[in-house]
Amino acid sequence: MACARAASAAPQPVRRAQIADLAAQIEGEVGEAALPAILSASRSAPLPLSFAQQRLWFLDQLQPGDAAYNNIPAALRVIGDFDTLAFAFAVNEIVRRHDVLRTAFVLRDGARDPSDRPRLEIETPIIDLGALDEQMRETEALRLAAEEARRPFDLATGPRCG
Repeated sequence: MACARAASAAPQPVRRAQIADLAAQIEGEVGEAALPAILSASRSAPLPLSFAQQRLWFLDQLQPGDAAYNNIPAALRVIGDFDTLAFAFAVNEIVRRHDVLRTAFVLRDGARDPSDRPRLEIETPIIDLGALDEQMRETEALRLAAEEARRPFDLATGPRCG
């Protein structure tokens, strides 16, 4: 009965203090020493594709170049100052740290072989629409976003650089 009452009760707002208390409790129970170190996988042999990578590769074989399944577009509206250099650095740092973002699916001897580039610099072009009036700026931003969303990602060549 208590579960039924709890489920039907109105949701209570979460206070910052509750979140801080929960974080402290988790830290006290787990502690940093209890967490295993995350080690890099050996690159002495090609790594197998994950199940998600296998599905993506299979769909790409069925409909090559179809942006519907291999491109999940998202857009953010930034209001205020935007540090373009910091943004470019952050994007490239994420790519540097995560080899899956530098991976291409290459066919070698009839088998799929994920191969990642040791170094990849992603261009972060900035298009200034400030000279347009507000309505035209909004229209052009939506057009550019839709155009980019339709660009497929080529699994055989890997991430594009601009």
